[in-house]
Amino acid sequence: MLFVLFSSCASEDIFPSIGTNLSNPVSIAIDSAANRAYLVNSNSKVFYETGSLQILDISTPAAPVLLNTVEMPNFSGQAYLSGGYLYLTNRLSSNNSDTSDSLLRINIDEASASFLTIDAYAASSNPFGIAYDAVSANLYVATLGDQLDYYPIASPSRSSVALAPLNLSDGTAVTDVDIREVVIIGRQAFATRPRDGLLVIDLDENNVDYYISDIFSPRGIATDGVNLFVASVDTSTTALTNHLYVINPASLTALAGNATATRIDKDDSGLVVADVSVGTDLQEVAVSTNYIFVSNMGADSVSVINRADYSKGSDITVGDEPFGMNVYPAGAETHLYVTNIQSNSVSIIDIATLAVAATY
Repeated sequence: MLFVLFSSCASEDIFPSIGTNLSNPVSIAIDSAANRAYLVNSNSKVFYETGSLQILDISTPAAPVLLNTVEMPNFSGQAYLSGGYLYLTNRLSSNNSDTSDSLLRINIDEASASFLTIDAYAASSNPFGIAYDAVSANLYVATLGDQLDYYPIASPSRSSVALAPLNLSDGTAVTDVDIREVVIIGRQAFATRPRDGLLVIDLDENNVDYYISDIFSPRGIATDGVNLFVASVDTSTTALTNHLYVINPASLTALAGNATATRIDKDDSGLVVADVSVGTDLQEVAVSTNYIFVSNMGADSVSVINRADYSKGSDITVGDEPFGMNVYPAGAETHLYVTNIQSNSVSIIDIATLAVAATY
């Protein structure tokens, strides 16, 4: 994470307002029913005073129309839409010793008198990934502070699952349990640990049941409600290889009252359904009815994997340093939106032709 310290000078004296500019767009949330896309400008390289959220009309998917922009703190991450609000993780800290960051809640109800009002709630250090559990009605936020935060969506106030030290069944302990992203299937959360490993967390007992230790440097994770799709860079050898692992977690049943997490190998119990080689410096994963998409930041491309047999098609060249992705409309996808961090753009891919139809 990048921190900028200011002394006697106000930030507006150094950096201009972001206005309607794109600056390191990191994620894009989509409301298919309203034909709206919410583009998060993280401004992680600090070109402007703040980051921003842009609201786009995507009624014509390949020709987004900018409706509104609201400025907000730099260093935002993933977003979740619910009940007229956009919930957004934010990593802005005033100095390197801060251990508390924010979950932002932005009113996106265009008929509301408080449209685009931003509320902030305390989060653990460096939050990024976000997921919703419909059973508990909690938002779960992955953080690099050894915590999985969770918030009642009706009235956000933070509680946390402490992840470190993570005592394992083989007698060892993991002392650094930073997590980047999280998805939920049933009563389990699955969180990627950038240093290595995938955590399986029991949401009823709020503890870690399993630690899949040999998924190296996992980044993005997505699910179709049955399988997990995990982007991983294998750092166990000098020749870095990039993988999309398709994992079926059905055998990872809840462990009631366990004091330790069971350490397992990804090849145990038939967990890995498929292992697909993809591009360079892969990052995020998005799922449509027919395809799995992986953003390759190092190759300026998106890999396309067929869900029917997990075969890989040709990569699609997009902008510079692609990162976040989302599909539109939900359930009958015609387009994939890809945020390009370095080129400050969004590539819009026609899913029928698997080609870039436009660039925003």
